[in-house]
Amino acid sequence: MESILSKLVGFLDITAKIVGGIAALIAIAALLLPKFIWNPFEAKISSLYGINGWVYYEIGIDRKLTEDGGLYLLKNSEKALYEDIVVGDKLRVGHDVNLRQGPTKEFPVFLALERGVCVIVTNPPSHAQKGLKDAISGGRLKVTTTSCGIFR
Repeated sequence: MESILSKLVGFLDITAKIVGGIAALIAIAALLLPKFIWNPFEAKISSLYGINGWVYYEIGIDRKLTEDGGLYLLKNSEKALYEDIVVGDKLRVGHDVNLRQGPTKEFPVFLALERGVCVIVTNPPSHAQKGLKDAISGGRLKVTTTSCGIFR
């Protein structure tokens, strides 16, 4: 009986060390890898644990929010155009934004994202909006909720 218990404790000890080592490697990778490499991984991880849906992104002149677009792009980009967005980019809600089940207005809203919430882009932008009135760029994005991050 004692031998089985000591083997179990030894197995659990080794397993804990392996899991801890993997977690440490992931944490180090998050700090050291360039954003263009890490961001798609962060998007995939967030899509597993966050709330997934579609939002409308629209930006006005000088990166100003429009009435229809309530999201700020959280990366250095001169104009923050829809075309500049890539998988892994984070956006912060500036005023309430509807999270929809699909990429058009015809899909139902299932969650209203409040100011300050962050989302991360999980698919490449492919639903650009044409004929915008008060914006220079816009379109639908597949996103998931995520943390805003310590430094962003």
